[in-house]
Amino acid sequence: MSSNVTKHGLFYGLTSSISGFLMYNGMLGTMMLSIIGIVVFILILVSAGKAYKAQNGGYATMGELVKTFSLILIIGLLINAMFQFVYTMTMSEEKKDTFIETMVENQTNMVSGIIPEEQIGEMEDQMYEQLSGMFNPSTILMNLLIGAIFSILISLIPAAIMKNNREEFV
Repeated sequence: MSSNVTKHGLFYGLTSSISGFLMYNGMLGTMMLSIIGIVVFILILVSAGKAYKAQNGGYATMGELVKTFSLILIIGLLINAMFQFVYTMTMSEEKKDTFIETMVENQTNMVSGIIPEEQIGEMEDQMYEQLSGMFNPSTILMNLLIGAIFSILISLIPAAIMKNNREEFV
């Protein structure tokens, strides 16, 4: 594995872990976290793609870039998964409940003018039920898997833009 992949994978894992820490401690909302996460991920991929091309005479096929980006993603997700498991398992129940309440309040505030009042109560109950299992290891793993699939799809965009094949003469 190249130093390019390792360096960018570690950076992606650390930035993901830091943003997760900020989210769990109420310093960053989930919507802002999503936006920042996508932007940081794309910037890391562009940086890794440029470094890969520099190491290979300015050329990279889409397949090579997707492979590089996937390895970066795997390293980053493993670091983030370890952080989430350790951090959420050591969180107090009070802190978990406060986090869930904050998420429900934020979602309720977002839809309060759109959804009728009688449906908001039902929505809150459903959200509490869904969010109550978010700290289970299986839920964390499932969310990381869904995030990985989404990230791989996103990584196709910079790979397609950055690719350039060597001109082959017959």
